Amino acid sequence: AMLAAMSGPLKTRLVRRATIADGVVDFFFDVVEPRPFAWKGGQFVTLSVGTDEKGGQIRRWYSIATAHGDGEHLRLVIKLIPGGVASTYFAGLEPGAEVAMTGPHGFFTLD
Repeated sequence: AMLAAMSGPLKTRLVRRATIADGVVDFFFDVVEPRPFAWKGGQFVTLSVGTDEKGGQIRRWYSIATAHGDGEHLRLVIKLIPGGVASTYFAGLEPGAEVAMTGPHGFFTLD
């Protein structure tokens, strides 16, 4: 039975990263909590990638690239833009890094 996809805080840890095309990187995370983490195809997560000049969080949205929720893993495929705030954040992420996210979000999903 598929768990209801409830939006909320997520604690993840980067397991590995791999460049899959020019400037495109595949990020593979373990979901630390909550486990299991359920979502539907088409949903996305948000995360803070830095702060603005006023100290506010700069947030970005990323589609979940994992085919389906196994409850333990999360994959994001991200196009890195030179000089971009989010790209600079992701370029600096190394395996073992803990990344806080929220999600899943979105109602335009696959049945």
